[in-house]
Amino acid sequence: MITPARPMNEATMPTTSFGVLFLDIGMRALSLRSVTAVLEAPRRNGGRLIWMDWAYVLPHRPDDCRVAMNSKFFPPPTPGCEEWAVEPIPQPRQTLSIGAALAQGSAARAAFGQFPPLVGLEFSPESGRSLVQQRVFVPDARYPHHPRSPMQGRDMQQYRQASSLGSVSAALCKLAALAWLMAVLIAVGWLLPAAAGHTADAPAASPAWRAEKEVFYLIFVRSFADSNGDHIGDFKGIEQKLPYLQALGATSILLTPIVPSPMYHNYFASRFDDVDRAYGDLASFRHLAKTLHSRGMRIYLDEEIQYTAETHPWWAESAGHPESKYSDYILYGGPGNTSPEGWAGETYAGKSEGVAMVNLQAPAVRHYFDDLFVWWVDPHRDGPFDEGVDGFRIDHMMDDLDGKGKLTNLVAGFWAPLLSHVRTVNPGISVVAEQADWKTFGDDLLNRGDVDIVYAFPLRTAIVSLDRDAIAKAIKSTQDKTPAGKGQLIFIENHDTDRFASVVDGDPRKERLGAALTILLKGTPLIYYGQEIGMKGKQLHGRSDGNDIPVREAFRWTHSVDGPGSATWYRDTGPWWTDRFGRDDDKISVEEEQRDPASLLAFYRRLLALRHSRKDLREGDQEIVATDQPALLVLRRAYGPRESLLVMNFSPSQVTGRLPGNVLRVSQDGRALRDLLTNTNSASMENGRVQISIAPFGVQLLTVQ
Repeated sequence: MITPARPMNEATMPTTSFGVLFLDIGMRALSLRSVTAVLEAPRRNGGRLIWMDWAYVLPHRPDDCRVAMNSKFFPPPTPGCEEWAVEPIPQPRQTLSIGAALAQGSAARAAFGQFPPLVGLEFSPESGRSLVQQRVFVPDARYPHHPRSPMQGRDMQQYRQASSLGSVSAALCKLAALAWLMAVLIAVGWLLPAAAGHTADAPAASPAWRAEKEVFYLIFVRSFADSNGDHIGDFKGIEQKLPYLQALGATSILLTPIVPSPMYHNYFASRFDDVDRAYGDLASFRHLAKTLHSRGMRIYLDEEIQYTAETHPWWAESAGHPESKYSDYILYGGPGNTSPEGWAGETYAGKSEGVAMVNLQAPAVRHYFDDLFVWWVDPHRDGPFDEGVDGFRIDHMMDDLDGKGKLTNLVAGFWAPLLSHVRTVNPGISVVAEQADWKTFGDDLLNRGDVDIVYAFPLRTAIVSLDRDAIAKAIKSTQDKTPAGKGQLIFIENHDTDRFASVVDGDPRKERLGAALTILLKGTPLIYYGQEIGMKGKQLHGRSDGNDIPVREAFRWTHSVDGPGSATWYRDTGPWWTDRFGRDDDKISVEEEQRDPASLLAFYRRLLALRHSRKDLREGDQEIVATDQPALLVLRRAYGPRESLLVMNFSPSQVTGRLPGNVLRVSQDGRALRDLLTNTNSASMENGRVQISIAPFGVQLLTVQ
């Protein structure tokens, strides 16, 4: 909760807390984004004032190595921590001194009129952090009728207890408190560089997008974990399995849609502002988000707002009623609100359900979705975001909805302004976009849509082919097509594709190749629930939405398909049950794999532990190494002096040979190369060349001893 600012001193600022003063100006018209000043206690940074762009403040405790600032300004990491886990800037943004920021603020005030401040001291006893905030919001010049700040003229009665900062007297008190704080800071010399007219040193914006440090775990909610015995996955079930996900190495969970819907997959909503009660209520979802954040994890929601089910009030109340207040919310093709644009589909239960296109260009619809996305991020309008989501996945993001020529220029005209608006509330959010065309690299969405990351679809197509040349080509093309500061989601399966284990006919060697490519390539890994234990599944080709149930079967927690926690909601409903892939005692379950050091689950855990512990694998450069071995794909990953060599054999034969000289920059003759996957000496340097021997469909991760 935001409360009036109060004096901060050694007693009120614990050793482990952060003091963060920032002006979140957020005005696109002046090309100025967030301006953040990070103020640490003098004993922590030698009295230096650090100006930088937005830094996401993580929970911080005395025994925790996580910091939200650039580590080069702070002491070495504490014993037992390999390195600081920092949160770099999401994307390059303008960084200013306080003098320049205030000058820009004055220009903004003159250009746009008054803008209300949001000032206060935020304190969260649970996280052990305290920080001072000032946020200044400016209207967007492109939408003069549409306020940028949720504090400007919004009817917030639909949300829980909006902030009380509308009071002029309260605002003046807060400004006075901020002025007092600034005076104290100047008195102790923290602002001397700015006071003398000099711009303080600022950390350079990192070109690497911060989500390269993330590992996404995609959960099909209905099928993941049942907590109450009704055989339907739910929020509490996910919460109970968070220790498993963290032990695996996941840092972020991505949930398939959770909104009410007549479809089992929840992709076509009956309401956008609620949750499917089979999964729990809003309170249980908020509790899940809060629990994730207390563990240092992030949560993303899958959003498909381009369509509604016929049970949605917008459609139900406007069809045939042009006088309805929702008259222009649905795209109709006939007079008098008839012939809605859309289609009818059959559910796995044999029922026909209509789907209609939402009129994303209607001003009221735009306004609604601006509010909706902010509500998911900051449900209480109080700023800590501990019960909100950390980002979104946009399903089938396209410029011309369904190619009908009726809703066009959506990438720059609808999505970019919407996501920009959400970032004025929480600049720390991340947005994943799924390309509607799986043959593209998504560079148009990255460049024009204000999204952070897209799906590496061409690379996935190459990987599942296990064609060495196709994979090498896709790696290079993906890198070339990805703008600086943006990312690609590296994956081999999801809820819309066949399971990789079925694609490779359950060959454990090929499953490990797929795992290594997912986790060790440059990009952000996405693991689909059950992928790590080798769950199988192939899509059917009938007429109903049951076709995808085989690739969305219940997660296998135990040796039995119906064991505790199993979400077998599709039992006895069709061929997806009778011909199901999961079978009792098939050796594909957490129970059967977790104590086996040779299991696929153990291999995934090893890969993810290496990725988290080594910057070369997480954030480093990537280079394809030329070799005269046609079956081998060799990649160098490097971050400063730390480097490793990923070697993969795509043939059914053992390969023994030599790699070119200088394949590892720091390597020396006579030094053994250790395979980090097996912790054995698997190669050596002789006469400037790497001598290797690799098994059929084998994978090695080599580094100099």
